[in-house]
Amino acid sequence: MSSLWVHRPDLSGYLAQGYLKAEESLLLAAGVTRYTFGPLVPQGPSPDIIITTSNTRTEDLRLQNTQLIIHPNSGYDNFSVDFVRKFKGSIVLGNALRARAVADYILQGVLSYAHFSTMPGNSPFPKTTTWDYKRSYPRQLLETKQALVIGLGHIGKLVKQGLESLGIRVAVYDPFIMEKTPLPSLTDKDIVCLCASLNPRSHHLVNQEFLAQLPANCLLINAARGGLVELSSLIRWLEVNPCAFALLDVFPDEPFAFEIYRELGNLHCTSHIAGVYNQLPDNMLTFIKNVVAQFIADPTSAAGYPILKDRLRENFLI
Repeated sequence: MSSLWVHRPDLSGYLAQGYLKAEESLLLAAGVTRYTFGPLVPQGPSPDIIITTSNTRTEDLRLQNTQLIIHPNSGYDNFSVDFVRKFKGSIVLGNALRARAVADYILQGVLSYAHFSTMPGNSPFPKTTTWDYKRSYPRQLLETKQALVIGLGHIGKLVKQGLESLGIRVAVYDPFIMEKTPLPSLTDKDIVCLCASLNPRSHHLVNQEFLAQLPANCLLINAARGGLVELSSLIRWLEVNPCAFALLDVFPDEPFAFEIYRELGNLHCTSHIAGVYNQLPDNMLTFIKNVVAQFIADPTSAAGYPILKDRLRENFLI
């Protein structure tokens, strides 16, 4: 391949300033002849390969000569069904890069909160300055808990495995794999973990009707997509069920104004960090380098990598 142009329109905020230089050096060493970053000149030529983020505006991309899009992210809400259908090349997904990190985040939330009938403050461990002769620790064993995992992709499978290893009884529901199977009973679920993708079928899956069936002390964790939860209904449910608790890492609109709900003691919010970890930049570089190397060897093949077009179902993406 005499020339190969790789372009990155934008960069996620969690990546350090030196990431772009590292990516450029790695790709040039792998055989790329041109690497660019930022907005492209209108009406100009298009790159051979584009590296996107979950915030990339696909309507701004020029694709007449583009053969490959590398999307090293878990969420792909910014790719419309129409875009995926019309793009003639492959859109390679990097779901596996973050699957373990998101699963760890969810399991950490379970370990922090699911023991207790009254939710702890900053730490799940009693904080005392002197010896407690009563040795009180009002909690329940995790083996007494029942959980529902919604979504059985990369992350859902890891969460199910982790919960079961803790002795928790786990029910699973995937709105796409099990579309003809009814949602399991919610009335006995102590923990609900959302791990599903977002599309018209799963939008606002957690709504007023869903929440009304949960126990009043249920723990809800959403580190998947903000649109899975009807936020106004969740807030009302938390207000009337002070023993319930929600851990949210994703929101319908981001950045999210946490201060609006700072008085709500049973809601804990984080800034879409579940998939972020120290080794992520290095793992992302390796993933991108390997995908590009395979493209250089055979531009017609993306074998071994998840392809977004394979997730098309009727008029939505799973």
